[in-house]
Amino acid sequence: MRERYGLNHGWRFVRRRASWRELDRPGDDWQRVDLPHSWNDRDTFQNGIAYYRGPAAYCRTFDLPAVPEAGAPRWHLTAGGFYGLAEVRLDGRRVGSADGQYLGFTFDVTRHLRRPGRHRLAIRMTNRCPRHVLPGTDRPDFLLHGGLAGGLFLYRLPALRILDQEVCLRTRDALSSEASVAIEYQIANDTGSARRALVRWTVIDPSGTEVGRTRSDEIPVPARGARRSKPRRTVLSVRAPQLWSPEQPDLYRVRGEIVANGHILDRCTVPFGMREAVFSSDGFFLNGDRVELRGFNRHESVPGLGSALPPWLHREDVRTIKELGGNFVRLSHYPQHPDFLDACDEEGLLVYSEIASWKSLRGGRWLRSAKRQMRDMILRDRNRPSVILWGMGNESQHRGAFIALDRVIKELAPDRPSVFAENHLYRARRARTVGLPDVWGCNYEVEALDEVRECSKLGAVLVSECCNEQAVSGLLEQESDQVESMLRFWSAIEGHPYVAGYALWAFNDYGTMFRDRFTRYTGKFDPWRVPKMSAALFAARHSERPFVKIFGCWAAHHSNAKREIHVVSNCERVDLRIRDQLVQSLECRFYSRATIDFRDEELVAEGWSNGQTAHDRLRPHGPGSRIVVLPERDAAAAAARDWVGVRLEVLDDKDVLAADWAGDVQIEMDGPARSGVYTESGLLPVACGRARTFIRGAGSPGTVRLIASAPRLEAGEAAIHFHAHPGRSREC
Repeated sequence: MRERYGLNHGWRFVRRRASWRELDRPGDDWQRVDLPHSWNDRDTFQNGIAYYRGPAAYCRTFDLPAVPEAGAPRWHLTAGGFYGLAEVRLDGRRVGSADGQYLGFTFDVTRHLRRPGRHRLAIRMTNRCPRHVLPGTDRPDFLLHGGLAGGLFLYRLPALRILDQEVCLRTRDALSSEASVAIEYQIANDTGSARRALVRWTVIDPSGTEVGRTRSDEIPVPARGARRSKPRRTVLSVRAPQLWSPEQPDLYRVRGEIVANGHILDRCTVPFGMREAVFSSDGFFLNGDRVELRGFNRHESVPGLGSALPPWLHREDVRTIKELGGNFVRLSHYPQHPDFLDACDEEGLLVYSEIASWKSLRGGRWLRSAKRQMRDMILRDRNRPSVILWGMGNESQHRGAFIALDRVIKELAPDRPSVFAENHLYRARRARTVGLPDVWGCNYEVEALDEVRECSKLGAVLVSECCNEQAVSGLLEQESDQVESMLRFWSAIEGHPYVAGYALWAFNDYGTMFRDRFTRYTGKFDPWRVPKMSAALFAARHSERPFVKIFGCWAAHHSNAKREIHVVSNCERVDLRIRDQLVQSLECRFYSRATIDFRDEELVAEGWSNGQTAHDRLRPHGPGSRIVVLPERDAAAAAARDWVGVRLEVLDDKDVLAADWAGDVQIEMDGPARSGVYTESGLLPVACGRARTFIRGAGSPGTVRLIASAPRLEAGEAAIHFHAHPGRSREC
């Protein structure tokens, strides 16, 4: 049977070129790190600092467990997704080289691991790559983070096994009383003799009940070869299917087993969902109902972590989008981590998945790389119910490339449409790329919607990017400009029923070196996922309940008696009151401003909609007096190598949030953990009296004392307890 062993702890790392000989005896300048790891965790999001692009190296030893000789198991070394090129050696012998593709690599290392006991693994990498490595441009409008950001695992596999990525599930008649699941699969036989495989498939419903089972005929599999089964021979029926949707993300599982003499030799399990997703000239339909796709473009990065996000932070992003009322995310502009996609499947978030590109499509060697990445991305993710679109590129035109990539999609996953994102219709016409994708992705050219509806095979249009105004957190005038942009966009798409939906640019602020911008503040959240006013506006538009949120300076120590207040609400009317006295009444279509006289009293906003009410308030505050440190997770949940989120607040002398406080706070720690602050100096920026950072357990159980200080403020501190909880897989 299968077994997974983690290879994520106890690495030595150096960010420079290293010889293979040096990897056998790392020097004093080598750091100790755990995976997932990004070597650009502390040189991004900082003006004037160019992030490191170049070679680096990892090495570690591990103990291979002894296993029974029966069955001649295979050992596979698998890395999660990363950007860049890698060379791998085991015990000084070459294993192979790979393009990380944002999808990772797998090497069969059986011949290198003939014996149990101690082995040495060494990896040399670079995130400065030639132009055929996707995205294929040296300075895209995002960062090309270096490092083993997806982690590393060793798998023990049976010699006769089902190939996971060759399992393809296709559901039919999901809206009927009896659906069917067609299973295509492939068997691998790595033994020296031909075998006959008896394969058994079972469908398990969301409650864990077996609802369908079939058994194939014996399948002959040649020695050291593979044979694909005939998919029509493996079809299961499911009565009264439970449909997957954002509101009810019910997941089924298909379990495949190879059986011999009553013994199970191999087992694999593939989650999937019963649903029907259709794009047409009338919009997007899920399970027969028209659904407006509404969501965000997402970059996979956080200051202090780089691209190496922990699983819980991926899931937090998904839940945040859902809590705002979103149902859709575009993975811009590269394949993203399976942990994020798992959360999309399980929480109910529809996905536009995309190969790595940014104004870079072309033919030749680049296209060969793009076809390989498209193929590998589809094989990894084609059974996910969340994935509804395959993205072929972003803001680039190449007729031959689009035709070739669309051909890969139609071969491997014809039930999911193709799309590319275009921001210049006239260029697409000149390059003759109109009419090639199934769905037209419109970036920003909202005025051309009536024209682009004819540019796709299905007559369907998706606004793949919009509303990219910058807004630095805490600068309310900039934040209000971002809000106004969203309101103009929503007004522009009204009355266009063929528009399937939209993805705002972007979910989070992100790092970039394009045009030496360093940071793009176009997110509706800051890089640490602290919300801006625009996030509240999104929630107001999509909330089914009354919603009201007010923003403004309500500081008692400011001299100006007149204050401008920003109100975000979906209510028909919002009243502003001080001590139950009506100050101003606003007719609010999602956003309004009010100028009122300041009083050293609480300002309350009350909104009405359909007989229901919502409230928000601004409390008067004085100047910042002290810092409080607020760990986000229950101490008992923090394992010894976990990342833990920490929030900071600056309060006045009455313990009210000092919402006008902005500046840098110094973060210091004492205990078995490493800081996730993104600057070498340990300084963390605070806006509107709030900030967020992360710390990671160093591997040993114990208590970490975190201290936050700033001039003229009383320092704050908190204790965070890391426990010796076991991980999700055994470590070698």
